[in-house]
Amino acid sequence: MRKLRFVRILTVLGVLAVFGVIAAQEGDVEPTIDSEPQVQQLMINEPFAYPASSYEEPGGGLEPLETDSLADLFGELRLGSPELVGQAWVFPLFLKDPGGADYCTLAGAVEDGVLGINELESAEVNTVELVWETKRPLFILAGQMIQGAKQDRVFSRDVLLEDRGRGPLPVYCVESGRWTSGPSVFNAAKMVVSNEVRGAVNLQVDQGQIWAKVSEVQDSVGQYSDTSAYRVVLESEEVEAVIEELSEVFGDFAEEGACGVLLFGGGYVLGLDLFDNAGLFRELSDELTVAYSTQVAVLEEGVGHPEPGKLMKEFVDGLGDLATFAYPGESVGAGEFVVVNDRGVSGGFLDDGGRVVHLMLTQTPPGNDE
Repeated sequence: MRKLRFVRILTVLGVLAVFGVIAAQEGDVEPTIDSEPQVQQLMINEPFAYPASSYEEPGGGLEPLETDSLADLFGELRLGSPELVGQAWVFPLFLKDPGGADYCTLAGAVEDGVLGINELESAEVNTVELVWETKRPLFILAGQMIQGAKQDRVFSRDVLLEDRGRGPLPVYCVESGRWTSGPSVFNAAKMVVSNEVRGAVNLQVDQGQIWAKVSEVQDSVGQYSDTSAYRVVLESEEVEAVIEELSEVFGDFAEEGACGVLLFGGGYVLGLDLFDNAGLFRELSDELTVAYSTQVAVLEEGVGHPEPGKLMKEFVDGLGDLATFAYPGESVGAGEFVVVNDRGVSGGFLDDGGRVVHLMLTQTPPGNDE
């Protein structure tokens, strides 16, 4: 499949060369990005511009936070050569000095019996209880879904758990039409909700906005559920095909040592996920394909940029000084979760003593700023 994509891209490049539309790379561009395919698409070749945010203010009364972690992180970042999946460019992200921690992930911890996830006795929509005992640091990703119990939920922040403990953890509901009795235990759904939902989750918006985002995603792919369960989007044939292709690309990048990915299409950055090391990215890459699949599946043909690599370098170069905010809830586990919301880019990252374990960012689509 990857060979076919390579042949397809070479064919496009040959046609474009005949018409003289491929411009030479500028000599003064710093060599922080590998060479990437060039393609003529329907967008003016302009410097990267950040749109207004979809959210005027972060939710939850977030307080501004000064940190150098983003600047330090992006000082180590290098973009690799992209792959084209549908109408989206998928860039691998490499770190000059990746970490070496051996993390345990949500699905693995549940399967190994070192993590239990339960409804509280009071059964609150936005809180579940975790019980854990682990010899390795246990990493949970904001937007990872758990299913079962009274209704499906997603975690509202990145979490790093060590040793053993028991306590509440904030979540959001992504199945508004179900609240059933019966077993109070959750299973790991092995999927991450879409970036449209994750962007709102990271900003700590109210529950109603999360349900609205879930509905938007379901509308975009034409999949619905009697209980408004997010997971129904996986029943779309188009989404399923994108997941399969992204899974192969993400897996290949991880084998090459990439610590994450950046996706660009439709004239905006669909999302960016960057991890402490390639091993953690590899462990979560299949779950992350779901997060990007709905966006890629609905991208219109021919909307993009003639020099996606150059444009994404400009995007990344401007991320180090994004405004950051303190997470409003009580600290859970090791490290500090930091919220990002600035110039149409929103997300969050887990800062463990100055080391970013994971960063997620997404951008407001053109025309969606309010």
